[in-house]
Amino acid sequence: MKLHISKDIDLPIEAITQTFGILGKRGSGKTTTASVFAEELLKNNLPLVIVDPTGAWWGLRSSKDGKSDGFSITILGGDHGDVPLEETGGKVIADLVAEEAPPLVLDLSTLSKNAMRRFMTDFAEELYKKNRNAISVILDEADMFAPQRIHKGGERLFGAVDEIVRRGRIRGLGVVMVSQRSAAINKDILSQCEVLIAHRANHPRDIEPVLEWMRVHTTSEQIKTVHGSIASLADGEAWVMSPEWLDFFGKVQIRDRKTFNSSATPKAGERRISPRHLAEVDLALLQERMAATIERAKENDPTILKRRIRELEHQLKSRLEPTMPHTTIQKIMEKGREEGREEAEGQMCKLEAQAEQARAIIQEAIDLLQSIDKISPIKIPKAKGRSTQAVAHGAPPPPPPNRTIKTTDLHFDNEIKLRDGARRMLAALVQWAPQGMTEGQMRAHAGLKKSGTYSAYKTDLRRYDFFEERGGLFYATQAGIDWLGHDIPAPNTTQEVLDIWMPKLRLGARRMLQVLIEHKGEFISDAELQEGAGLSNSGTYSAYKTELKTAQLIVIDRGMIAANKETLFL
Repeated sequence: MKLHISKDIDLPIEAITQTFGILGKRGSGKTTTASVFAEELLKNNLPLVIVDPTGAWWGLRSSKDGKSDGFSITILGGDHGDVPLEETGGKVIADLVAEEAPPLVLDLSTLSKNAMRRFMTDFAEELYKKNRNAISVILDEADMFAPQRIHKGGERLFGAVDEIVRRGRIRGLGVVMVSQRSAAINKDILSQCEVLIAHRANHPRDIEPVLEWMRVHTTSEQIKTVHGSIASLADGEAWVMSPEWLDFFGKVQIRDRKTFNSSATPKAGERRISPRHLAEVDLALLQERMAATIERAKENDPTILKRRIRELEHQLKSRLEPTMPHTTIQKIMEKGREEGREEAEGQMCKLEAQAEQARAIIQEAIDLLQSIDKISPIKIPKAKGRSTQAVAHGAPPPPPPNRTIKTTDLHFDNEIKLRDGARRMLAALVQWAPQGMTEGQMRAHAGLKKSGTYSAYKTDLRRYDFFEERGGLFYATQAGIDWLGHDIPAPNTTQEVLDIWMPKLRLGARRMLQVLIEHKGEFISDAELQEGAGLSNSGTYSAYKTELKTAQLIVIDRGMIAANKETLFL
């Protein structure tokens, strides 16, 4: 796979993570060169983000003559945006790029300079911190973000761009810096370019940065050649210089762009042509991804998390305050001995319900603390046995298949990375393969709630064809099984099923399930279940019942409850 930018030179695919400088005066062809580079990335389905401060890049969506579709690249912001762009959205957009890598144009042209600076500071800092996938960032008018003279208030933005240019490659980030003001772009940052593409320049101040770069990377003879010809280069003609990485030095004619030139300067008396067709983009998918990204941002915002923890601590304190001290408990027990146990046990059940609520609050606080510290351990059950299990309610269990997933037989794609939640969902599906799971079972098994984040995890798995949905059930595909690469045999006995599910349930739900198991799938009433589990008829009890129902571990029929024979009794 090559990136064809000229009949004289093709760039290797590794260009996506390299650093380019494209310099030249207005009208010399520098924007066309950058657009050709973008077209090649899009043609090969390689991820890129274009930072567009002038509103000149929307033409990628249409053909050169404007009569047919161009590339399906989403435009955020500007006059041609699919979705508005807010100055406060830099971190969210960076998270979206790092997680999903959709092709984007970030049109900043309608933002003020201060708003543009705020957005780009947050975006660049967050992208450097979060990204781990190969992606090219095209910075048009790069001197705005990496100026030679850093004005007050622009220090953070300059530092973030400098970090990406100098160290971004190890995190998968390549940068293409485009500027018509060679003298205005920061020379320390420009010195990091592996490839310099110099179009026509006339002013000595704009020629000097090119020569300065060449003094480090090229010979004196080559410097003399460029210096004598750079002012007379034709439109689209450029010196392409990469003595180390490409081992190339030569004057080339950049190929014509194949998309609409939305950056062309209108001529006097000429009617500006607008494209008739723009490629469609999947806005529904983008909105789903954006919603999930925003949800994750909220979940991982230390300020929000810490505020929630303070609330939980307050609730916990109020729960644990001695509303019924030890002496009161003793009096209750004495009363029980004197007047009968029924009332005393009722009081004790209330106390236990309070304790259960306190435990739930503690667990939520622990979960939140773990999210701050990025602690998301993946728990793979250690049940032994062959890989077989029927979990679909209403269908008889099939005979055990003769298969075992062996790590040594698998092929891995190290480029595919899943977040912990998606990995836990896949582990659940693989464990129960070849049988399917309901959506509720899959979520419960993975310890997830129905939310935008959960939807994003499903999108992750669907993108790599790691699962499929048939008849309301979810099944692991062979690709998902191969990628996970774990020996995860499915359970063969009721006890092995319980060993998997019990750690995922809260204490009250575990006690309820144990009572139902003892009744061997026979239906009992709520009152019988409450008595057997030592629980009162409360909202907490209802929550436990919902938890068991979501996991398809119980069956409810006309107000009666039983253990689900098809999922528990093997």
